[in-house]
Amino acid sequence: MSRSRKLTAAGVSAALALTLAAPIAAVAAPAESVDTIDYLAATYGLPHDHIVETVTYERFEYLLNQEGSFVFLLGGPAEISEEIVEVNAAAKAAGVPAVYNFDPVLDGRSGLDADESFDIRSSEVVKRAGTATRPVELVSILWDNLADNYLNKDTDASQQFTGDPASDPVVFVYNKDRVIEAGDLDVEDRIISAVGQFTGEDAAGYRAALDAALDLPAGLEYGESTQFEFYSEQSNSRHAAQYPNAETHGGPIFDESDAEGFTLQSITYPELEYLLESDGKFLIFFGGTWCHNTRAVIKQINAEAKEQGIDVVYQFDLRLDGFSSDTLHIRDTNSYFADRYGQLANEYLPNLVTQYRLDKSAGQRVDYYADGDRNNELTAAQKLQVPYIIEYDKSNVDALGQSAPVVHEWIKDNNDGTYREFMTEWWYTLGLRGGRATIEAAAGDIAFAAEAVAAIEPFFTAVTSGAATAPKHADVPFPAVTSVSEQSVTVNWQAPRVNGSAITGYKVTLGNPAVATADAPADATSYTFTNVPGGEYTATVAAVTGVGTTAASDASNTVTVVAAQTPGPGENPGPTQPNQPAQPTPQVKQPAATSAKKAKTRITVKAPKQVKASKRAKVRVTVNVVGAKTKAKGKVVIRVGKKKVGTAKVKKGKATVALKKLRGVKLTKRGVAKLQVTYQGNKNFAKSKKNAKIRVVR
Repeated sequence: MSRSRKLTAAGVSAALALTLAAPIAAVAAPAESVDTIDYLAATYGLPHDHIVETVTYERFEYLLNQEGSFVFLLGGPAEISEEIVEVNAAAKAAGVPAVYNFDPVLDGRSGLDADESFDIRSSEVVKRAGTATRPVELVSILWDNLADNYLNKDTDASQQFTGDPASDPVVFVYNKDRVIEAGDLDVEDRIISAVGQFTGEDAAGYRAALDAALDLPAGLEYGESTQFEFYSEQSNSRHAAQYPNAETHGGPIFDESDAEGFTLQSITYPELEYLLESDGKFLIFFGGTWCHNTRAVIKQINAEAKEQGIDVVYQFDLRLDGFSSDTLHIRDTNSYFADRYGQLANEYLPNLVTQYRLDKSAGQRVDYYADGDRNNELTAAQKLQVPYIIEYDKSNVDALGQSAPVVHEWIKDNNDGTYREFMTEWWYTLGLRGGRATIEAAAGDIAFAAEAVAAIEPFFTAVTSGAATAPKHADVPFPAVTSVSEQSVTVNWQAPRVNGSAITGYKVTLGNPAVATADAPADATSYTFTNVPGGEYTATVAAVTGVGTTAASDASNTVTVVAAQTPGPGENPGPTQPNQPAQPTPQVKQPAATSAKKAKTRITVKAPKQVKASKRAKVRVTVNVVGAKTKAKGKVVIRVGKKKVGTAKVKKGKATVALKKLRGVKLTKRGVAKLQVTYQGNKNFAKSKKNAKIRVVR
């Protein structure tokens, strides 16, 4: 009888890596201009010639420091849906140049439970934001800063801001330099006039109150601040404060030559969400005036956009207050609101490519819990660095017919499956040495800065010409050796997202140096090597595409194969010939299914028969788990056509969804909005859908 060979392994890791989402080449489109959005008109039904303008936290505080009298509107969709139309009409009639709308709910999710929305006035948000490394006051200081340093510098107790939207002023006229005499002293009295919420009972009286509030006292004039003034002053002042030596680090970034035709427009989080759900072609610039890398190229991006006839480049700051890190920086795993970035990136930017890889260290990805609920599974999202600019078109598909909303991106392609983002410095773009000892020591940095600036023009040219991006390599995720058995070692990997050039196969290599290399078909995600000699092994995988073979992945975990025992006298030595080691033989092995079947769900929907276009309807949804008493968890999303009109968490099998106003949604000839109600499911419960109807009346 023969003695069988025995193989064992030590320290085998079975963890699978996440797939990297690299971009796919966009289908070429006819040359056309970049589109714009009107979030306020769509959300509140304002006329398109309205004078209301949203502002971020950073710009709101900036305006509170400017000279002149300004009209502010405080609140979001849940608080000012009735007031905003009247305020716009009254302000236009009074000759006000602009009304600035700031929503203290920084993510725009009004109407949610206090601990689910990013309302800087809420103590629940403060509690949620507290971490081991940051004080719990981190979020509350944002509201305290506004109230203590600006809004409550006033003598009228009825105009004080307490953080309660039911009693705080909604509309107010503000002048930072206004004082009144109190005996021998001048006392700050910044709130010139204020009006609270509209109760819905006396429209004529409310309009009269607005008209009176907007009638400025003698000697005062309304001010207006442009996007250029905001970006110019913030960028220049922050650069000078951080790098005061203009000789080595450069002087002001913007000057008056940049003002005419200025293209950059800051947007809030809800505006970004609205843009990502809108039809059209848009430019999105991720960055902030706090970021020295953004300041390095912001002038050139504006200049090139103007040169190519682009009207608007939407700029979004991932730090929702414009300066803080951790909790307030949603593109940070340490943020309790990382889901605001992670879900957005995974849902709307599936083909986003960055220099980071999901299978690398934790700092190269954004980990988050869906909906911020730590009972949900931890999920990873591709992490982008700033500055970063993309062309976005949600309807765009790649050469393979897959969704590819990121049509073009400004990034360096290393042509080996990796990328480098253009993070440089203002002084290097000017040819200065910065903190380097000599100009020679800065030569490499200066050269990369020149490359970054030079890449801006072809990016915008590709956008305005409708050109398709060149095919790029796929990026193979980190492979894992998941099993070692008799005479075999199995290597598994996840299929990467292709980049316009379809994958035609894989090359799998065992050992370093290699003891065997195997070719695999395009649909394979697993290989088994047999007749493996004793020793320690890692594996790598490379993808073969029409462009060529990508760089090999990082090496897998290490496994140990124990050498077979020498056969005794008269025993069959098997496939090994005398003095010749056995050669590993590659074989394709299909991976076994690992996911358990999800429980089937069925939903019921209770919606009102009709709703006024100016009101918000509530829809109650019940999620039943078929054949079980288990209470479902997860999320419900309601759409009318492609437009999302409401979302809510499912708690104990139930959810109440506060819909957005149904102005502007697609209606039937009879004025009916067809609701598509979707329970999105999770790892335990299957997705389910139900339709409902609401008649929309004026």
